[in-house]
Amino acid sequence: MGPHATFLYPTELLTLNNIDVIQVSYQTVWKSVDLSIFCELSPGSDQFALANVNQIESNGTYAIAPIQAGMQIPQFPTYCNLKLCDAQNSTDSTTAAGFTMISTQGIATTFALAATRAATTSASVTGDSTMATISSTQASASTGAAIMTSPGASAAAETAVSSTPRSGGLGNGAKAGIAIGVILGIIALIAAIFFYLRTKRRMKEVGNMETLRSTASSVDVALSEKTAVEDPAPSSSASTPLPSSAENDGSRAAVFKIGGNHRNSEDWRRFFGNGKIQKPVPSS
Repeated sequence: MGPHATFLYPTELLTLNNIDVIQVSYQTVWKSVDLSIFCELSPGSDQFALANVNQIESNGTYAIAPIQAGMQIPQFPTYCNLKLCDAQNSTDSTTAAGFTMISTQGIATTFALAATRAATTSASVTGDSTMATISSTQASASTGAAIMTSPGASAAAETAVSSTPRSGGLGNGAKAGIAIGVILGIIALIAAIFFYLRTKRRMKEVGNMETLRSTASSVDVALSEKTAVEDPAPSSSASTPLPSSAENDGSRAAVFKIGGNHRNSEDWRRFFGNGKIQKPVPSS
């Protein structure tokens, strides 16, 4: 007569983190099954931390995480194992292959029985509405196990993994957004080039105007200097000398210099006739 219960997974010793999820697969002949997970409190001791999950289905799978089962384990690593028993008769039980549990920081991983044909895909985990992603589908030939990473795990509900199709390419909205972005980028580039050329042309015109102004100023200065050299300012005119008395021959009136003493001068005598009245000469 065969065993009343059989573990389909796990079937050999594993190493799990305390945040990982192990998806137990089993078959029984019982109507109702109790599942237990127990871990040693210290290496080689006969004291165990125990967590029970009662009244699960007689055949199927069940996901359980030690950290979510409320187990108080003082030190790591430690040895743990799983046990199935008849809910009506606890003495009728079966244990799994066992596993070593450690405690490290990282992403939670789900250990489960590998499918016949595994593929890397996104998967939806039902029961607790958490998402799981298969990170490795390399199954062991002896255990047939696959490892799936999961951001969280539930120890209170049965978990089933179903594949979902991948998204094929970009949507229409994404394509339209990319096209609009490219067009706007081209317009911005053209505007930048236009303003650059316009500014450069204006700067060139301003430079030409400054050159012309500088040239005109230089020409004006040169002409002014040339005019000043050719037409010097006239000096103050010298006083015109008066004719001397020697040059006065009597045909012209004598000219006196104002301000001098001319009583005994020749001009004085000629003008006043030596101070004598000229008598008229009688005609014969």
